[in-house]
Amino acid sequence: MSDEKCGFCSKVLPAEGSRCKCSRCKAVYYCDRECQRKHWKVHKATCIPPQATNTSGSEHKEQKSAYTGEVHSIEQANGFRCQPEQMFRALTDANMVKGYTQAETQIDCKVGGRFSLFGGTTTGEFVALESPNKIVQKWRFKDWPDNHFSDVVITLEASNETTCIVKLTQTNIPDVNKFGMHSQKETVEQGWNQFFWERIQKMVGYHKVDKSEW
Repeated sequence: MSDEKCGFCSKVLPAEGSRCKCSRCKAVYYCDRECQRKHWKVHKATCIPPQATNTSGSEHKEQKSAYTGEVHSIEQANGFRCQPEQMFRALTDANMVKGYTQAETQIDCKVGGRFSLFGGTTTGEFVALESPNKIVQKWRFKDWPDNHFSDVVITLEASNETTCIVKLTQTNIPDVNKFGMHSQKETVEQGWNQFFWERIQKMVGYHKVDKSEW
């Protein structure tokens, strides 16, 4: 057996034989074409050809994660009384993020640029930026297994003149951290709610909008 897992069903793949690989990014493997087809809706947001992954001019090479355990996904949707341009800035501007998280923040907002939040406990890299409607990141907690990153896709859409719909999908969240502590999915989900969406409402002033008003 190999260390590779199917990007859709997480089944451990054989070292040889029946399996396939994404021909575009050449980074994700699947049991078969059916698993690949089902995963495309999520994977397409982070499917970047190797030569297009980093346009910052650096030669940073991402190391492969050795984590082979179970992974999880979350989805969130919130409405805010603002426009996509304002929310995009609230999520990518270092001074704004530092202001409402009340923690050390470093953000290099460009494709290939890195970010460090909460004094380095959350780090990652921007994979794609489509201002003001889409943010794609490689994202991890400091205590996750070495070199293991989750994939974050945030879309921002104006449902009307006063409301921005923020949709977040985060995949490849490890079941445990490097110390064997479970509930990483719940920790991630609570973190977005407590330190981002609630703080943006209370400290930035973009009030939440009930789903009935979307």
